[in-house]
Amino acid sequence: MPFDGFFARAVAAELQALEGAKVERVNHTAKEYVELCLYVPGTGRRTLVISVCPSDARVALTDEEESRAAVPTMFCMLLRKHLQSARIRSVRALPNERILAFELEGFDELGHSEIKRIYAEIMGKYSNFFLCDGSDRILGALHTTDITAKTRRIFAGAPYERPPAQDKRDALASDRESFLSLVRENAGISADRFLLTQFLAFSPLTAREVAFRALGASDAPVDASNAERLWTAFDALCRKIEAGAFTPSLLTGPDGAMVEFSYTPITQYGAGYTCTPCASFSALQNAFFAAKSAENHKKQFSADLSRVLAGARARTEKKLAAQRAELADCARMDEYRRMGDLITSNLYKLKQGDTRVRLYDYGTEREVDVTLDGRLSPSKNAQRYYKKYAKAKHAQTVLTEQIALAERELDYLSSVQDAVSRAGSERDFAELRQELALAGICGDARASKSGKKGGRPAPSKPLTFTLTSGRTVRVGKNNLQNDALTFGADKTDIWFHVKGFPGSHAVLFTGGAEPTDLDYTESAMLAAYHSKASGGVNVQVDYTPVRFVKKPAGAKPGYVIYDKYFTAVVRAELPDGVREEKK
Repeated sequence: MPFDGFFARAVAAELQALEGAKVERVNHTAKEYVELCLYVPGTGRRTLVISVCPSDARVALTDEEESRAAVPTMFCMLLRKHLQSARIRSVRALPNERILAFELEGFDELGHSEIKRIYAEIMGKYSNFFLCDGSDRILGALHTTDITAKTRRIFAGAPYERPPAQDKRDALASDRESFLSLVRENAGISADRFLLTQFLAFSPLTAREVAFRALGASDAPVDASNAERLWTAFDALCRKIEAGAFTPSLLTGPDGAMVEFSYTPITQYGAGYTCTPCASFSALQNAFFAAKSAENHKKQFSADLSRVLAGARARTEKKLAAQRAELADCARMDEYRRMGDLITSNLYKLKQGDTRVRLYDYGTEREVDVTLDGRLSPSKNAQRYYKKYAKAKHAQTVLTEQIALAERELDYLSSVQDAVSRAGSERDFAELRQELALAGICGDARASKSGKKGGRPAPSKPLTFTLTSGRTVRVGKNNLQNDALTFGADKTDIWFHVKGFPGSHAVLFTGGAEPTDLDYTESAMLAAYHSKASGGVNVQVDYTPVRFVKKPAGAKPGYVIYDKYFTAVVRAELPDGVREEKK
């Protein structure tokens, strides 16, 4: 992870500004977060977040306080007992470790001054939080072991021990001769692996960065010919670290997603990647992990809804296959009627007990084998065939309707899956779950409830775009929005939808005036972009005035019909000159 020993040192240097701050409140949530709500002289109230959640491990300041649990945990009560009203005396990083140590001075029940220490170990899945007394006896920890642990014992009353030492060297204490000697001993291995295995406090990211700065490639092998260049880059970084010359750096990819963060500029990535300095290490961590958390939540919500949709699709496809098989059987209904007619016209030849007879069909001018039920009279056998004919004819009508409904159901599920793939916020996913609940596909009660007081949240609004001409286009984010958008527009506004693919409804608001050709083109491109055909070339988009768009009675959300329309062929991308209005 990017949070290495040197990054811990940079964070500790920044947090030394908290020395003298008073702890006003302590919060601890079930998400492995500890919050110290501080009053910092000369600055005001700040919140120090110490997270030991493996996917969100960090130590950072923020201006926001997370909602407190209604019933505090036992660990929270322990922290409040020892840390409430205490003042931070010092903040430091343990040498070459991903551990931040906070020393606080407080008072016991009798008013005597006492020292407490907090150790925040930011080590990925091994992250932990310790509360210790002045002699480093553990008072409590978020993750504990028992007395039988073979390596590091963590329980109340045990002495605090640093993680097991690694057989590596202190990078800041290394000199040129020892470094070059190590290169000779490890000649042939990649430069980043050399740094990572031989020196403390390096993460894979910073090891690759030093190797790239020195050799132009992070995985270039080390040998005598490039040892000097590697030492120069290595020493330059170490001298900056010793001087406290840290630069909070955030790396973003070509798609704008946050990729890495570090205490030094990141140059090893290729074109399209941007390294941006941040105002502080706290802002850097908060931004990175907020984006990561949002992406993780999006994946989780998307996976949950996709699982529901996959189950609904499997059931519908199974039902549709059975219906099509039954419909194929109905193709024999004319044969049933012909058998009845043959039996009726030859009643005089037949007698009860016959099971198979050969009769002449004057229509086809050939003899036909007819199967009979020997238990029935010839006339009853004819009636049996006529009943099978009537049943098959009725079934054909019903099955044709049911198959059309099932096919529309599959189209609807595809449209919801397309909306899931483009949903960007927790509220978008909640509205999609609510839509599925209203459609009878998902019966989860969470679809219509909010975690906040006051019940159901206000529905989100469609995406709004301003065209080059200044006209407005709105695009629905789910089928409920599509219906509200389409049938809430004026009859003279223009409706757009991609042809042959699931996608959003887009409405160009004309104000009663005729749009320009560019307005039509840009609106069609927006409709194509917000569909399953996004990114395609020569995508067909139907458009028509809203007055020609109808919704059949009982149709699923988002399903409409129209018969008077034009078709545009566009690229499914965001048009140049069109901007989205942010709410």
